[in-house]
Amino acid sequence: MGNTTHKGKVTFVNHEKKYLSIEYTQNGKVKSINFQTGAVDKVPLAKGKPHKFRIGDELDFEIGLTPRGDRMTALNLRFLYNTALERLVNRAATHNAFKGYMKLVDDAWYVKELESYLFFPLQLGKWQVLPENEEVVFELTNLDKPNSIGAALQQGNFIPEYKTAMRHFKNKTPIEAVVSKISPYAIYVDVVGEKVQAKLPVEGNEGIRLGDTLKVAISYLSPTKIAVGKLGGE
Repeated sequence: MGNTTHKGKVTFVNHEKKYLSIEYTQNGKVKSINFQTGAVDKVPLAKGKPHKFRIGDELDFEIGLTPRGDRMTALNLRFLYNTALERLVNRAATHNAFKGYMKLVDDAWYVKELESYLFFPLQLGKWQVLPENEEVVFELTNLDKPNSIGAALQQGNFIPEYKTAMRHFKNKTPIEAVVSKISPYAIYVDVVGEKVQAKLPVEGNEGIRLGDTLKVAISYLSPTKIAVGKLGGE
């Protein structure tokens, strides 16, 4: 039976228990079979990366016994396409805003698009505050990489320290940062309190000690990264 290739569609994905259900037709009858996505050696590859299964995935597969031999399972899955995902990506090209619900899976946040039920890994900023309501507005990211498409919240809220850092960045005002850690590779400074930290290169900053106060300016700031430069006169 494992040598026969079937065509089917993913109708359900359980991210917590790491399995999905595939619906297919055999001899005129609609049937369903499961596949364990947690079995790493069975996860099909897409350009060298494990495919992230979503509801609506059209695929080829075979049927065979599980390793324990106690039941039939899907084997050798090959992803073909997902029309629902393609529609979202096409829409994002002109209007990249979708409604969805947040869901925590294995200590990682995902967002489920309301209309398609597709799940996307949620990219949260280091200083971002999770919304109190489950329903959120998000945009798709990495649209040029079909197997790495993610989501980012729109109009996200951030901790007060990040907002302060953003004001300094926009106004190009200097900040007195305190050296909190020194390693062989970098000098770490508290830019705004202890919650917004950055690092300076060791080379060219010899002589700096733990607890020193340095005048710096933020050269780059995003929800996931900050870069600073030491100002002269130190």
